Amino acid sequence: MSRQIEIEEGWEVVGGAVNGGYLLARLAMAAAAEVPHPDPVTVTGHYLGPGRPGTATVEVTVHKVGAGHSTAGARLVQEGRPVLALLATFGDLTRVPDEDESTVAVPPVDESRPLTREEFAAAPEIVDRVSLRLDEECTGFLRGERGGRPEMAGWVRLDAATLPPAFRLLVAADAFPPTLFGLGEFGWVPTVELTVHCRRRPPEGWLRGEFRTRYVTGPYLEEDGELRDPRGRLLALSRQLALRPRGASPTAPR
Repeated sequence: MSRQIEIEEGWEVVGGAVNGGYLLARLAMAAAAEVPHPDPVTVTGHYLGPGRPGTATVEVTVHKVGAGHSTAGARLVQEGRPVLALLATFGDLTRVPDEDESTVAVPPVDESRPLTREEFAAAPEIVDRVSLRLDEECTGFLRGERGGRPEMAGWVRLDAATLPPAFRLLVAADAFPPTLFGLGEFGWVPTVELTVHCRRRPPEGWLRGEFRTRYVTGPYLEEDGELRDPRGRLLALSRQLALRPRGASPTAPR
């Protein structure tokens, strides 16, 4: 199956490239439209080039339709250039129990600090689509501090996202500033691969996100993330392989 979609403006990050989580969500939605199961359960995207606002072609291949899950692959192409390749399994997240052992205590939203254009002059266009509130210990990059920890934590709310609830998790998993900002390494951190495991549909409003990097090896780093609701229930887990900004100094995580 092949059809065209429109990549909206306002989701750009550095250099006019569209946020990888938003691209992943749009491509996953196109794949989900071809199977009977409504929600992403696990989604993996390999990024082949930067996406731009405008018309794109989506190619979907259904690999299997089962009783509880379906699996499909998809590819996003712009101007004859491949941008993103996806493999995803879909299910029904409404079957997940309301309470389970994955619930933990999370700090209140009002104890975190809003990330605004006034405070972060280099903020890309995506800040108009996504509201972020960061834990205070993760805001040193706003003051130009270096030598911190490669971690980002706080709250995210998608203010202008016309996406089904579970697909918002794919955006939220890639909406925070890069963990390397905590080390004082700034610039575009391109995603090579992003995987998100969705556990339940999120509620409206704020979601808690925590992301950390353990290893920076040459040009590569990983970001491991968790998304939770205000009650502390696990919504999604993510792992991203990314590239350090060009010219970054060889600073090791603490």
